Amino acid sequence: MDLVRVAQSGLADEVWDARWSSPATRPAGPDLAAARLFLHRVPARSAVLLVHGYLGGDYRLERWLWPVRRLLERGHDVALFTLPGHGIRAPRGGAHHYPSRDARATAQSTRQAVRELRGLLRFFRARGSVVGAAGVSLGGFLVALLATVEAELSFAIPVVPLSDLTAFARGQVPDSPSRAQLERRAPDAALAHLSTSPLARPSLLPPGRVFVLGGIGDRIAPASHAMELARHFDATLELFPGGHLLQPSHGRLLRAIDRLTAASATRPSQPRRSPRT
Repeated sequence: MDLVRVAQSGLADEVWDARWSSPATRPAGPDLAAARLFLHRVPARSAVLLVHGYLGGDYRLERWLWPVRRLLERGHDVALFTLPGHGIRAPRGGAHHYPSRDARATAQSTRQAVRELRGLLRFFRARGSVVGAAGVSLGGFLVALLATVEAELSFAIPVVPLSDLTAFARGQVPDSPSRAQLERRAPDAALAHLSTSPLARPSLLPPGRVFVLGGIGDRIAPASHAMELARHFDATLELFPGGHLLQPSHGRLLRAIDRLTAASATRPSQPRRSPRT
């Protein structure tokens, strides 16, 4: 992992931009994984991986959308992970290839993102930290999937998450020839997405280590997605009046992280074999 120091006085003892080898290589060349790390001089006992949603990934914005400062004040190290094709990883022209209408390409990018998150988790584990993750929307989907393949994850918090990328794609593409083509390919798309669906795998986290936040008024990722994930993980579900554009206050998320971090410290998870993605 290559680290480049970032000058951001007053926020963290150390801020670094991290790049590391990604398992995927695209036609334009190697696609390096990326994250911005907010670290204490002495490695924290806990670290939180934060995963943005579709069209997100601008570090300047994400540091305010997430309670980065308050997490640091609580003693956590923090990482803002950048999804494939987003933020500084976006291709020239600003087009976003993930997720796409091509179900197989989307499944490939999903596997890539999860492997990169596992690499980031290993970085913090090597520093001696327990590591949890929270993600919003598409990021919430990935955090839920991470909980099914990574036994070293201490907790997972999907926020206004997607549970099914197939249904999301059908609902988001307007009526058009492309929409009709997508509908005809729906069985194939469902099969491709099933290979990377958190609903198709059991959780590797003990009961109580997954907390789901859903928006009652969410029209992008309806509350039914959060409810489905909560049922699958036997997780605590908290619904709030807002949605994608009016997300829960930082206080809800911070309280959940405090509770789950404390639970991780007092009830270490049993070692289990992590399946491949």
